[in-house]
Amino acid sequence: MAWTPGTQALTRDAIPAERYFWPIVRFIQRRADPDQAAASCTALVNAPVSDIDGRYFDGRKPHAFPGTVLDPDLREGVLQLGQDLADRTAG
Repeated sequence: MAWTPGTQALTRDAIPAERYFWPIVRFIQRRADPDQAAASCTALVNAPVSDIDGRYFDGRKPHAFPGTVLDPDLREGVLQLGQDLADRTAG
């Protein structure tokens, strides 16, 4: 999160689940430093592929994917479900 023009333009109605604690959300958002958020992205972009391949990141902290996420059958099923849902909404 970063206090950018896009974040500043959000309203209480943009994310309905947050409308009940919107003042707290705004308090936190206003303190989010765009430079710090960008630094995490820059670090990942510039990292050697061997340092990031097969992981996901929470900020700059790497985590291994759970084994079930790497299951090819499960991934194919999720992709197929997504395609089925997209086909239904397109029709």
